Amino acid sequence: MRDWSWRRFGQLGLVGAVGLLAMGVSASLGGPTVRAYTPEQVTAGQQVYSSVCVRCHGDRGQGGGADDPEAPLIIGPRALTGFRDGQDLYDYVVDAMPNDAPGSLPSEDYWNVIAWLLAQNNLSAPGAPLGPATAAGVSMRR
Repeated sequence: MRDWSWRRFGQLGLVGAVGLLAMGVSASLGGPTVRAYTPEQVTAGQQVYSSVCVRCHGDRGQGGGADDPEAPLIIGPRALTGFRDGQDLYDYVVDAMPNDAPGSLPSEDYWNVIAWLLAQNNLSAPGAPLGPATAAGVSMRR
């Protein structure tokens, strides 16, 4: 006969609570990030970066370029950490970049340069095109 004492119920309850906590933490961290950019977007994004962004963010995304010594680094382990997801990054870039003419680029150029940044920072991988339907699923967590 099994011992179904209160002690046994307490042990089972503790195991159950730990399991629920683990599931909750896992859910709050989200699932795997969406694979969202195409190789063509990355290539086009590199061209946008080279013609528009490099003057402030530097040739390797290190920040502190010739036109803006205060520009932050945008490639590297500490880069882009203030953004939740690809959509959050896109919204900021459209609202604030280029520094001298925010919002002046075509939407496609913004998506492409974001794709290039995601690729350079290993924050996503080739998959569906990066855009409004996929960007929110791209986590900026490393």
